[in-house]
Amino acid sequence: MATKEKRAYQRIDIKEKLKFGEDSPIHDGYSRNLSPDGMSIVSEYGLPANSSIKVRILRSSGDSIDLEGKVIWSSNPPGVNKLIGIKFTSSNEELISVYRFRSR
Repeated sequence: MATKEKRAYQRIDIKEKLKFGEDSPIHDGYSRNLSPDGMSIVSEYGLPANSSIKVRILRSSGDSIDLEGKVIWSSNPPGVNKLIGIKFTSSNEELISVYRFRSR
């Protein structure tokens, strides 16, 4: 039986360097996919589900996008890196612009 998609926006594959953490963005990682309401992160460092998270996306243009959210899921697949699924708790117009441009 197929499950219904719960996301308001389709995720697009975008690999950008980022920093993240519960209180401040201190851990290194990169985005795996992204939408205006959430993203998944790949990193050596993980956070448990239901944690608050602050993310700073380090764009190749030199600027950054700061976001806040909640960890919805976290997994530790075989290998070094962990996966973290995030739902943003606030919107960011710059992120929405990047999403619209990249999803064309």
